[in-house]
Amino acid sequence: MVELESVKDESPLSRSLQTEHYNGAVAVVSADKELAADSQGFSQIDMKVPFASHTLSGAGTVTQQFFGVLLMQFVEKGTLKLTDKLSQYVPEYKQADNITIGQLATMQSGVPDYLTLMAEPFKKNAPVTLPAERLALQIDQHNAADMDLAKVLDVVNEQPLDFKPGSQTVYSSTNAILLGEVLDRLTEERPLEAVLKEKIYDPLALTHTKMGTAHAFAESYHWIAGNPNLAGKGDENQADRGLVTTVDDLEKFAQAVLKNRLLQPKSWETIFKAAEAGYGFGWHNLGSGWLGNSGSVLGYNGLLSINRKQKKAAVGLTNVLKPQAEMTQFVDKIQKAALEL
Repeated sequence: MVELESVKDESPLSRSLQTEHYNGAVAVVSADKELAADSQGFSQIDMKVPFASHTLSGAGTVTQQFFGVLLMQFVEKGTLKLTDKLSQYVPEYKQADNITIGQLATMQSGVPDYLTLMAEPFKKNAPVTLPAERLALQIDQHNAADMDLAKVLDVVNEQPLDFKPGSQTVYSSTNAILLGEVLDRLTEERPLEAVLKEKIYDPLALTHTKMGTAHAFAESYHWIAGNPNLAGKGDENQADRGLVTTVDDLEKFAQAVLKNRLLQPKSWETIFKAAEAGYGFGWHNLGSGWLGNSGSVLGYNGLLSINRKQKKAAVGLTNVLKPQAEMTQFVDKIQKAALEL
């Protein structure tokens, strides 16, 4: 088993994570300062390059929080409405006339999850002797390589909606892909990355945040049979999980959220009201007063959550993906420690 070195202080955050053997960096902030931070392990395990707060790594589904802000900026500007039909922007999706932009943003569209559908052939054809952890790695590597809207539509276009739009809240990565495409088509032929830079990165001085997992410095790994197995960096550029960033940059973004920057207060209320109900604009209800997002791409996993009552935020990046129960426990420990600071 690979031994992971660590750097610890005496904060509740570090003490709570000493037994986790996580690989990455985490921090807790208030609106005005960093309250605690911890880093551990390696960004490139074979080379023993330490993982630090400035390490550029995949952010996973934290990506959707950035796109949620951009979407609401477009709404504030009057470029689109949440009540608009998807068919106004992405008519090639066969169910687009039945779905609104708001339903995509709140995971109430009923659109099937393209990642689940893409995994089905792998599961069906996998040798019975192939361990489930190895199969999961193969699926993740396939789904993080050269993905685009055309490939997503090839998978979902012939599928019926999973439920009547507006009747349920069920997570589907396809919602985020479609929202990203809507925003891309509204940028007046400017690259979407340039718009993100102008509207979010530059105002917050996020100097290392960009789209494209291929730009990550950290390699990603799956934890299999007690060891990290290389998953690579992939080539994910989509709005569901294509962002790369650093914990330093995530701290700035989280503080901006705590200060109601980037959007008007009523827009933040729209986001948080939806999140408290289940999901909204990239934010989940994580329980115990926390709203945020934590999800993976390949072996990368990001965390950005806020506690509005306590006026604190927790952020983190890891590049070794463990089973979901362990990742959930990891997030819970960070948030519990944050409340002690």
